Amino acid sequence: MHTHDGTDISAKDDLIRILPLGGAGEIGMNMLVIEHMDSILIVDCGLKFNGPEAWGVDFIVPDITWLQQHRSRICGIVITHGHEDHIGALPFLLNDLGNPVIFATPFTLELVRSRLRERGFSGSSPLQAIHPRQQFTCGPFQVEPFSVAHSIPAGVGLAITTTAGCIIHSGDFKLDSAPIDEVATDIATLARYAETGVLALLADSTNAAQPGFSGSERSLRPTFEHIMHTCGAAVYLSTFSSNILRIQLALETAQQAGRKVVLLGRGLISNVNAARITGHLCVGSDVIIDIHAAEHLDRNRLCIIVSGCQGEPGSAMLRIAMGTHPNFDIHPDDTVIISARTIPGNEVQLNTLMNQLSHLGAQIYSGADARVHVSGHACAEELRQLISLIRPQFFIPLHGEMRHLVQHAKLAQECGVAAQNTLVLQDGTAVVLSRNGFKGEQPIPCTPKPIEMHTLTSIAPTQLQERKRMGTGGCVLVCLCVNNQLMQLSAEPIIHFHGINNDTVHPLLRAEINSRIKEMLAQLPAEVAADTPPAPTATQHPSLQMVIQDISAKTCKQILGYRPQIVPAILYH
Repeated sequence: MHTHDGTDISAKDDLIRILPLGGAGEIGMNMLVIEHMDSILIVDCGLKFNGPEAWGVDFIVPDITWLQQHRSRICGIVITHGHEDHIGALPFLLNDLGNPVIFATPFTLELVRSRLRERGFSGSSPLQAIHPRQQFTCGPFQVEPFSVAHSIPAGVGLAITTTAGCIIHSGDFKLDSAPIDEVATDIATLARYAETGVLALLADSTNAAQPGFSGSERSLRPTFEHIMHTCGAAVYLSTFSSNILRIQLALETAQQAGRKVVLLGRGLISNVNAARITGHLCVGSDVIIDIHAAEHLDRNRLCIIVSGCQGEPGSAMLRIAMGTHPNFDIHPDDTVIISARTIPGNEVQLNTLMNQLSHLGAQIYSGADARVHVSGHACAEELRQLISLIRPQFFIPLHGEMRHLVQHAKLAQECGVAAQNTLVLQDGTAVVLSRNGFKGEQPIPCTPKPIEMHTLTSIAPTQLQERKRMGTGGCVLVCLCVNNQLMQLSAEPIIHFHGINNDTVHPLLRAEINSRIKEMLAQLPAEVAADTPPAPTATQHPSLQMVIQDISAKTCKQILGYRPQIVPAILYH
């Protein structure tokens, strides 16, 4: 890992600035800023789903504070593909970015439109379709998309040409020579750019630590065919709702086995419809049926494709496993295929799903070991091939946790990239490149923004801290009735404890808080009392509220050993 400045860069050089705002140091939330000749091109605008201890936060989106300050220079956003970690933040950030034009392939644009509608987006960003091997201009950037194989159709990498040099952005990719949709990663286009010279390669690092090759999607067909033909009851398949190629495989093998298919999950149905509209999913008109038609079929003629492959709370797959779905349940002779990898942080909820399915007697096929899943991301040998083909001057690993980025940088050095030219960046840390060298920059503030789904709004850091404190330490409600003129208690304080599992200490804690509040009010400075709004319009006095909060928290710390969330409620009269 190298962070020192190159020594040969000059202010006279043509320069290009690379700034990741997401996806450099974590899986998900991908967002990259490329700056040249006073113009800004953004690549991807994704979100990151939160883990099980989310405190009501459903996902987080990148910090775009710096971009907001420079939004007049944004010439466009290019989306590489339609996964949520590349498009999911658009509804929340586009207005603040000035509603720039969005460039994406037709299928990806369908998914973008769907997300914008679902999230109630009120802006007016133009949507511009792009196609592989068809160049387009955005400000000073000449961009040529090229096809890449991935776990979703119509993904592209980007060859971005500027006067400072050519940048290759791999997008999420793998080197699958026989993909189900017959669209492989476009090696010929990459070789063409390699011949003319590539300033920098920015590449997907998700599987940099995985040796070998990711495997072909077609390799799953024998397992799917075997299950569809031999299962004597219903087959349930749960995969990511955007994995259209896996869904296509399930549809084909189910149809061959004489099974009808039911789709469960709003996002799944939306994605399938988008794929059918754009021609990326082909299925006979009578293969997919609705829930009511399924009620009249024998179970051995059904394949139910279900969202919720991570065991997400409220998902269709978990509800079926728990027996709370209104239309489907698990029988002992059913087969369940979990055709996905486990996203880090989802282990507990996925294990809960697996244990429940096992309890019900289902036959379970899960992950790569059961040959029902292959990764959509290139593994180490594929990454080596890409680097060796392109032979970039600089290499910048993206889309991964720090361990993935560092491992990917090592692979680049093994493939001949100079050690000083392998640049491991983190979110908020920029590097300036030229043909003569590079210059690192001081990081900019880059704190991701948490979003809660039911309001579709961000949560302030102070609110999130309050939720964490209540979730880990409980809550103490301190209710006071205060004479507005005398600033004295008119009644004994009422103190309630919530989530504090120590009944024996409650009387002592209540008495001590009570005593310290009375002592504080007796010594209250005159200016605080004078500042209190007159009754009857008085509300909680901010200064008094903060003092009570501080006294109660310190008392709890001394007696309980920790600080729960303190909620003062003051009634003035």
